[in-house]
Amino acid sequence: MYDSDDMSDGEASDCYTISAAGSEDDIEDDSDDSDAPITGNTDLLIAAARGETGAVAMILRNPETIVDFQNSLGFSALGWACPRGHVAIAEMLLDAGANIEIIDYTGGTPLISACSEMQLDVMTLLLERGANVSATNIRGETVICRAIDDGSVDAGIGVDGLLRFEMAKRLIEHGVDVHRISSSGESAVECAIRVGNVALVAFLRRA
Repeated sequence: MYDSDDMSDGEASDCYTISAAGSEDDIEDDSDDSDAPITGNTDLLIAAARGETGAVAMILRNPETIVDFQNSLGFSALGWACPRGHVAIAEMLLDAGANIEIIDYTGGTPLISACSEMQLDVMTLLLERGANVSATNIRGETVICRAIDDGSVDAGIGVDGLLRFEMAKRLIEHGVDVHRISSSGESAVECAIRVGNVALVAFLRRA
């Protein structure tokens, strides 16, 4: 069994914390909108979230492992690996049959969460594996709008702006509809204008 107590606090992901008791069933996720503790975590979910490639490989060798098991907020191992940038683990999970369109409690898919967290390599893997670029979350936010703007103040400028430009470019290469209107009433171009990503605005207008 993969033991969460073997890992120090400093090795835990910034996106979640282990309770003082070290319970596998007491992980709190700071990357979502819920204040409720996340319960029902399996060894696979914990290892995937922490980026423990070896542990994930070992767990997947067990024929009884449920690859798409979801915890109390609907997060699967793939759903946790993707926004944290664990591309090797995401690939292993997909090779093991993980559902690439699995939905968490926000209605988001792994592709949406990877885009939101600027995980370019994971996003590229998901696109190459056929992830649905037309997916939306329960708020009606589109994949490309989440790639362009995650709500941060630096979304459209500097390094973040360049990375989001590349993400949007790859999404377009894989067939995303740049004219689709998100729940906020914005197209991809309008979203890029709002965050001040000048280069991306020019690119999208030519797309």
